[in-house]
Amino acid sequence: MLSLRITAVLTFSCIFIWLSSGFTSIRYEYIDNNTSWTSRFGGNAFIRKSEEISIMEFNEIIEKVLEHEGGYVNDKDDLGGETKYGITKRFYPHLDIKNLTREQAKEIYYQDYWIPSKAKSLPKELRYPYFDCVVNTGQRRAVKILQQACNNKNTFEIKEDGLIGAATISACKKLEADRFISYRILFYSLLISDNPTQEKFWYGWYKRAKGE
Repeated sequence: MLSLRITAVLTFSCIFIWLSSGFTSIRYEYIDNNTSWTSRFGGNAFIRKSEEISIMEFNEIIEKVLEHEGGYVNDKDDLGGETKYGITKRFYPHLDIKNLTREQAKEIYYQDYWIPSKAKSLPKELRYPYFDCVVNTGQRRAVKILQQACNNKNTFEIKEDGLIGAATISACKKLEADRFISYRILFYSLLISDNPTQEKFWYGWYKRAKGE
């Protein structure tokens, strides 16, 4: 009977150690130095280390994105309307855009852009240029650009439907970042051709697409 108890204790100990190696406490900074996962969700919470890595990568990428987005603007020619940190009144009519904080913008980008875009499923060299395109043009358009670039690269064709699924993610394994960037620049050129009022944004879009 004693040996059975010892065996049971050892078994449960091994299970606990195995689970601990796969999970980590969310008591580290999620988006910035003031906002933690624990404070956002309340109490103690756990995530897999792979998700922690994804969040850390998001933090690095979003800082690059925000370098291009800048602060508050309300340009009459900007199709998004009133904008701050790239968050527009057009898509977030309920928000006080002018008083939006950088931390609030980052949280919106994580929940509404990073997770749905599936950027973390793409090859590493594509993640930043693709996610930046998602922020700048919208997810459906960014995915279509991605699909067009993949169809140009590969001998087979994937449906250019603007939906990021298994077929698109698989096709991206052979896609170079430069090819995607070229198709993103092509999109801006066609946009300006259709709507000349957008030409004032051309140089900024071009430099942004090139990662400058």
